[in-house]
Amino acid sequence: MGLPWYRVHTVVLNDPGRLIAVHIMHTALVAGWAGSMALYELAVFDPSDPVLDPMWRQGMFV
Repeated sequence: MGLPWYRVHTVVLNDPGRLIAVHIMHTALVAGWAGSMALYELAVFDPSDPVLDPMWRQGMFV
């Protein structure tokens, strides 16, 4: 089933280059997800009545 989570974290913590790479990759994944969700929400947003039907009522969260 693989290594336990604490073993993987120990390997990453003992290698500074890998630690930085893991954090940069995590940042890229989060930024990519937020960007793709923002584009999706722009595509489905109905701006006809922003007062009575704001973005949060349309199910948007980014």
